Amino acid sequence: MTTAEFAGLLAECAKPQPFVLDARSQPEYAVSHIRTAVLIISSASILLTGVLYELLIKRINISRFLFGLKPIDIRKNYKIKILEVYV
Repeated sequence: MTTAEFAGLLAECAKPQPFVLDARSQPEYAVSHIRTAVLIISSASILLTGVLYELLIKRINISRFLFGLKPIDIRKNYKIKILEVYV
């Protein structure tokens, strides 16, 4: 089966999706397999989760409330800055 025929099978929504079984030999698998695929995917997902937490959850009071975190008191930060400017 060619890749074009397989793509045609996947494109037909009316038929049940085919079951795919990897039947490559060990040498073929060694050549075409990405050894660090799991490491790359898990590292990227951890990094993305950390970035999204820092940008969308940690800094916004509404999302902090939804995730059960204490709100940030914005007025404390302004008072410190005002005192620093006038002193």
